[in-house]
Amino acid sequence: MSATHKNILDHILGRTKINEEDCWIWQGGMSARRYGQLGWRNKLWRVHRLMWVLFYGAIPEGLFVCHHCDVPLCCNPEHLFLGTSKDNMRDAASKARMQRGDKKRNAKLKPSDIPAIREDSRPCEVICLEYGVSHQAIRDAKNKKNWAWA
Repeated sequence: MSATHKNILDHILGRTKINEEDCWIWQGGMSARRYGQLGWRNKLWRVHRLMWVLFYGAIPEGLFVCHHCDVPLCCNPEHLFLGTSKDNMRDAASKARMQRGDKKRNAKLKPSDIPAIREDSRPCEVICLEYGVSHQAIRDAKNKKNWAWA
């Protein structure tokens, strides 16, 4: 590891606290999505991504640095893995971290609406007016693209 990398690593480690789950919790600045954030080499980095680069090397184009521990402020390299957007979403869903259905902040439909929507033979463009949603939302509910579990 180069001296420059050692210096930034020492800086990061000096601003973390280890919790019971062995997460290295960043104590510095945060992004709006509550990820650790740090300026280095004229760039604003998410700390977990910088730690990946320091420990494992470059992040291939199109890949995310994801957390096994699901703690956005964790920068323990052992808790990180590379994955696509789809891998990250699949991981979140498998751990029940995804908000779905009426738990979403702007949800207009309720689980109790879905059976009636699926049975309704009118065009989606007509049904959507009744529920105050887009015709695509109705189409997705009918085709089980959304609300598949309802």
